Amino acid sequence: MSAESENHSQLKNLQEEIRKGLSELDALEHKVISQKKYLHALRGELWDLCDHQWRRDYSCAFDDLCKHYCMVCGLWRDRSLYGGGR
Repeated sequence: MSAESENHSQLKNLQEEIRKGLSELDALEHKVISQKKYLHALRGELWDLCDHQWRRDYSCAFDDLCKHYCMVCGLWRDRSLYGGGR
């Protein structure tokens, strides 16, 4: 009976660790999503403020949608990547 009780205790401990791990993972995923939104907004502001100097990236494939980047800010020449247009 003691081994069965110990096994039950281990199961409960493992279930609790899994629950805590999932809760922490959920919080971290929320933080990642929030950070991505924040960076997206910052890139949009950067796009609007920068006096862009475009340069072709010759390492891009022939069918890439965007082949130019700004030598000043490093963003691609496609405003829709950064939250729409003006």
